[in-house]
Amino acid sequence: MGSKLYQIEPRLSNTAANADKWIPVKPGTEADLALGICAVILKNKLFDSTATASFKGGLNKFGALLQKEYTPSKIAEITGVKTSDIEKIATLFAKAKMPLAVFGKGRGDGAQSLKELVAVHTLNCLVGNINKKGGAFVQPKLKYLEFADESMDSIAENGFAKTKAAPYVNQLIEKVNASSQPVVEALFVYNANPCHSLHDAKSVKQALGKIPFVVSFSSFLDETAMEADIILPSHTFIERLEDVPSCAGLAKSVVGLTKPVVDPVFNTKNPGDAIILIAKALEGNIAQSFEWETYEECLKEVAAGIWDSLSEEGFAIISEEVPSESVPVNISLLANNPATVQAQGDFELTLIPIDNMRLISAGVSVSPFAIKTVSDKVLKGKDIVVDINPLTASGLRDGGVAMLTTPIGTARVMVNFNEGIMPGVIGMVEGLGHTFDNKYISNKGINVNDLIGPVIESDSGLDAAFGIKAKISKA
Repeated sequence: MGSKLYQIEPRLSNTAANADKWIPVKPGTEADLALGICAVILKNKLFDSTATASFKGGLNKFGALLQKEYTPSKIAEITGVKTSDIEKIATLFAKAKMPLAVFGKGRGDGAQSLKELVAVHTLNCLVGNINKKGGAFVQPKLKYLEFADESMDSIAENGFAKTKAAPYVNQLIEKVNASSQPVVEALFVYNANPCHSLHDAKSVKQALGKIPFVVSFSSFLDETAMEADIILPSHTFIERLEDVPSCAGLAKSVVGLTKPVVDPVFNTKNPGDAIILIAKALEGNIAQSFEWETYEECLKEVAAGIWDSLSEEGFAIISEEVPSESVPVNISLLANNPATVQAQGDFELTLIPIDNMRLISAGVSVSPFAIKTVSDKVLKGKDIVVDINPLTASGLRDGGVAMLTTPIGTARVMVNFNEGIMPGVIGMVEGLGHTFDNKYISNKGINVNDLIGPVIESDSGLDAAFGIKAKISKA
């Protein structure tokens, strides 16, 4: 088809290996590289002038900043990408028929940087490839559910008044652990495993232990369910009815409907049904706000405008209208030159989490069969294996045992020399190190989130830790 794929990341992943070109980049500097490419495009007037006419928030200020702070020579030093490569990538991207820059490390389901997201998206905006074939589609937030006004009593109104600026999850964890008194009286966790999937998982587990009442709506036993006071077993995804809004990037806003394909194997419930039963048991205003008998009845009512299409076709298109290509672009965040997120610690090396197609990084454990298929280059016996470039492996032996240390913790690991990872970087797979009671899955390897702490980005308030500083030595 004549298209070219350039993969930019610190490690030669499967995608990088199949790309036309792999561009190794120092972890955490992807946003700087994107802005360096923007600088070349602006300097050489390779941008789409019609598209930039919709830029708001200081285009001139943004351009001046790029020409001063994001020159190819400066970005080459920051990112490890050659100056000539930065200029070539920028030129090829701007002159391509349908250029597209895609944001997100690995599967994109871990901590991410707002600066990186905005910088990469600005590349698409500069070349005018928004909301058109081959480009990036920007959709408004889906609005298809219509709930009646809540019936609130004095307690609810008082609580609502205090939660106008609810803390993000990492801020909540910090507040809970820092207080001698309960900050949260009760916590409901739905199909998530924060005690394994959040950074500094040990602190998350500590926080859950300080919350008086924790309920886990889970289909599987996991680390978070083990910490809960009550587990309400949920239907699995093939046993439950559920609306599924489309992810960002599609040309149209779509909602799907999953339907049960098997009867529940065990005594479980759809979490929606469990919530309705709890509300009815609480009586009063809460019960009045949950007047439905079943979750299906609730979904049918609040999605009444699209229910016929959902139930008959399995999906509903919220809007047939193709989004406008002239999307206002507010670049004030970048024009103010937000700081790049830095890895925590003072060690010389950088530990980063890496994906493995046979493992799940979102906190849910894989099947016993999948564990058996994991390569010895990832998990050998019960020991996790880390990737390290031979140039970085002074004093280490390929296949040998080492001690890996970060500001958060220390772990015994095995070493795999890999020239497909940048010098100065250590790669550790996500999805191992489960600790719940399962002889096939638990106590195999370690959880990389036990070694990486959260780094809160000031502009978003979210955890944007891409890795952590580390050292490694022979055991």
